[in-house]
Amino acid sequence: MGDLRPGQITKKSAKAWYKKLRKATPAKANAVIRFLRLWLNWCVDEEVLEKNVVAKPRLIGIPGRTRVWTDEELRLFCAKADEVGRASMMLAVLLAANLGQREGDILALSRAAYLNKGFQIRQHKTGVLI
Repeated sequence: MGDLRPGQITKKSAKAWYKKLRKATPAKANAVIRFLRLWLNWCVDEEVLEKNVVAKPRLIGIPGRTRVWTDEELRLFCAKADEVGRASMMLAVLLAANLGQREGDILALSRAAYLNKGFQIRQHKTGVLI
């Protein structure tokens, strides 16, 4: 889209730009259009624009990149982390693998959560005590 001003962006030009970006990198295309939507919302709030032409962009979903590490991959990672003096990385990976929690929940764990040789965990996203 180059050096366009907010008022020069049309729904048609945004769709064409998205289509072009998506051919090369679908995830980046979605991120760019989400940013454009937020920026144009700001432009509407600041009365630079009357309407956000990408308020509902209808982005195409991207398949998740979830991949479960094998026991061997966990062992190799932990060995390397220990070798380079990053015991905290080893601990985080082992906690995640053994507790099955989201990254944010692992990062939020404190020593106080460790009780009687076990963990008391409250999921950050849902607030549910596990």
